[in-house]
Amino acid sequence: LLQDGSPDAGFQCAVGNAKAFAVDASGRVYLLRNSSPTLARLLPNGALDPGFTALEDGGISTLVIAGDALYLGGNFSSIRGVARAGLARLS
Repeated sequence: LLQDGSPDAGFQCAVGNAKAFAVDASGRVYLLRNSSPTLARLLPNGALDPGFTALEDGGISTLVIAGDALYLGGNFSSIRGVARAGLARLS
């Protein structure tokens, strides 16, 4: 959506199975999807960002943005190769 609440005609989400979205202060859109990898980030045009991956070893069920951090919760034991038992913070 644009700031006035109208649809952004230039944004076409490349993911059809998204189950949750979060937008950070820089306008980056993160989403959870029903397929692997669970977490993805979108480019401004709605295409998947090929340069972003969480590399989780299990499912992510929730995401929250607070300040400059992205918090993830789910059934995983590591994110990006770092041990994280079901809760992780990405910044």
